[in-house]
Amino acid sequence: MPYLKLQTNTETSVDTEQALMKKLSQEVARQLGKPEKALFI
Repeated sequence: MPYLKLQTNTETSVDTEQALMKKLSQEVARQLGKPEKALFI
């Protein structure tokens, strides 16, 4: 099962984190050929 872990040493706002997670989930879904709803992020 693919696994994506993102770790950073900088503080970010909640809005920035949510926007980044949305973009990452879209890209992972696209790469796997699966709908976003099939991902657990």
